[in-house]
Amino acid sequence: MFGVGWKAAYLVSAVGLQVGFYGSLGVLAAFAANRARTLWRRFLQILVVPLVVVGVALVVRSVRLGHLPLLANAVIPISACMFGVGFGLAQRYWGWKVTLPVAASNCSVGRCTPAATAVVVEPVT
Repeated sequence: MFGVGWKAAYLVSAVGLQVGFYGSLGVLAAFAANRARTLWRRFLQILVVPLVVVGVALVVRSVRLGHLPLLANAVIPISACMFGVGFGLAQRYWGWKVTLPVAASNCSVGRCTPAATAVVVEPVT
């Protein structure tokens, strides 16, 4: 359909699955952490939460594989997890300021128009 072979399609789907899973794991960890009250603790939380989540993810992968994963195989999950934690903490601390660019980009490509969001039900004759 897109003109790519099965090997490239498999690679893209495997990487996409890892990014989706570990990114959502990072967002979940960010929402599970208690909200820091001071600026110093927020900064510390931004540094510590990704390290803890990535450490737990590496331990789980190591136990499952029986050895430490190769660095090349662990880069994508670690990066996705850190991005997810960063996005989750940003969403938690800045709320609508993080959501606004995403919503604006969706509206700019025409997904937010009334015609795109309206549900039209036609009677069956």
